[in-house]
Amino acid sequence: MSFSEPQTSNSEGLPVRSIHKRMGILVSHPPSNLPPLPNIEWSHSVVGRFSDLVPPNTSLVTNVVNTQWITRGSIRILRTGVYFIFECQDPRDSAALLRQHTTVIDGKIITFRASSANQVPSTINFSLATLWVNIHNLPWRFLENAWTARILSHVGLVNLVEETGSGLPQEAFLRARLVVDLTKPLICYRW
Repeated sequence: MSFSEPQTSNSEGLPVRSIHKRMGILVSHPPSNLPPLPNIEWSHSVVGRFSDLVPPNTSLVTNVVNTQWITRGSIRILRTGVYFIFECQDPRDSAALLRQHTTVIDGKIITFRASSANQVPSTINFSLATLWVNIHNLPWRFLENAWTARILSHVGLVNLVEETGSGLPQEAFLRARLVVDLTKPLICYRW
């Protein structure tokens, strides 16, 4: 199969190939039958994104929010691509989601961020997540907050180590809140 390009000549009469670049199809008039965008109260809304490649469907997320979350008002959930918009009836619910920062739904991590109607979703940074981590099966001598922070510093930034009170904790584990970069792989079995 041969391909021929149109040729022209320059001022000296030598042949010159003309290069045609195509950028795509020009749409002169957008379709008039586009569905209307839903009205969203952005001042009471939070945008969430799951770190998993296959997020759960909207009906599952809605069911979890309606049956397992403690809310002050209703929360409407909209999905566009990989982003979930949580429109809260009560502004205290949106503030609570932003304070929570990260949660798990159906075994998948979702991170929440504030947004506005004029923000491009791909510019929102969802890579940092705040996670509560339990450390189990520690020897007696390591059941203290300083060791917990030292152990978990290999996984992420230690934000808070849960206080155990005076003496040893009731169980042989400690909890800490970490800030983890989800774009980096977790370190398993670090000794």
